[in-house]
Amino acid sequence: MMNIKVSVIVPTLNSSMYIKECIKSILTQTLEEIEILVVDAGSTDATLEILEQYQKTDNRIQLIHSDKKSYGYQMNLGIRLAKGLYVGIVESDDAIDREMYCELYNVAIENDLDFVKADYREVRTDSNSGEYAYRTRKMLKDKNLYNTILNPSKMPELLLPDIVAIWCGIYKKAFIVDNNIQFNETPGASFQDTGVWAWTQIIAQKSIYLNKCFYRYRVDNPNSSTFQANKCFCICDEFEFIRNNIDKVKLKEFGEMLSWIFYRKYKTNIERTPLNLRGVFYERMAEDISRWNREFQVTGISYYPEEWKDIKQIIASPETYLEQKRIEKMQFIEFLKNESGIVIYGAGRVGKTLAKEIGPKKILCFAVTGTPNENNIDVDGVSVPIKSVHSMFDEGNVIFVISSKLANLRLEMLDEIKKKGNPKVVMTPFGAYD
Repeated sequence: MMNIKVSVIVPTLNSSMYIKECIKSILTQTLEEIEILVVDAGSTDATLEILEQYQKTDNRIQLIHSDKKSYGYQMNLGIRLAKGLYVGIVESDDAIDREMYCELYNVAIENDLDFVKADYREVRTDSNSGEYAYRTRKMLKDKNLYNTILNPSKMPELLLPDIVAIWCGIYKKAFIVDNNIQFNETPGASFQDTGVWAWTQIIAQKSIYLNKCFYRYRVDNPNSSTFQANKCFCICDEFEFIRNNIDKVKLKEFGEMLSWIFYRKYKTNIERTPLNLRGVFYERMAEDISRWNREFQVTGISYYPEEWKDIKQIIASPETYLEQKRIEKMQFIEFLKNESGIVIYGAGRVGKTLAKEIGPKKILCFAVTGTPNENNIDVDGVSVPIKSVHSMFDEGNVIFVISSKLANLRLEMLDEIKKKGNPKVVMTPFGAYD
């Protein structure tokens, strides 16, 4: 009987568009001593038929039927049935490189790790060429921390709000079981990885991060819960799950960092919250974070100054905050309508929204740090060029408009502009474009 080294859990639900690429990438792993636990929550498309065909050709695949449509329940079921020394996760619309589990397992065994993780790549399909476009995401800010044994339980700084990634590594099963780590079994699939991500980071005592990429995380699946407006309050459930399930002494040590992380997660979630529910969502945000900050005596040291001011205003009065941001946004748009030579620094959602509001014909160009991936952006039928911000420094009579909602990126973009002296620059009102 094969000695299973890694149990790979694949939760599925109507994944026929991507499941072949996903399963093939697991079956072709250079580490052969794996089992693949596919936990399906009642797919009604061709997912099950595809899986059954693969199962006939490789007995390492086990097809498990979940009686609940819950990502958390599916994951907990898979972990209970796992026979491997370590457990990995591959989501059904993602894929992995052939060497992933071999390299991760060897490092984990050699160092007796609670978990080992690696960087990953976001992948989307180019709408013109049909080819994959990749973006590398780094797990750590400090490159000197890679490839060395760390004690996450003593390092809150390892928690990054934009990198909630549980699937780019493997976890010792005994570590999961002995610490009773479980996923939140709320319905559907949205944010249930957040609690386990925080839980494992807070209590693990031995881990290594590799500065390699193995996992390919799809960001353009139209059926992903990321794009579902009806999931907007799920992050609140996960915040409560963490508060209720992790040891309060450990939460106290991580209280400052987790306050900031959930502020960021709530703010990011506002983008997909229906307009008629945003007031209610801000009220819930104010209630949740205010209670957390009181309980764990949060002083704001993990926040950027703009963010700490922002959350204090939200907590004081969500209704007043929203009205204030509406007025700030209106005044900012009117100010720009009277300007010329506008360069919108940032070509994402905020920049495009701003361009529509002031009129695309007022825009000289969009600007980005580095080399643009495209030549222009269509804004209401007007083609607006996109250029490197450096190429615009020598242009006369321009005003740079920093268009980002993230405090750290706003500061980085401001520093980039100030490398060229003191050009005219303004920022979108913080919080007004959430």
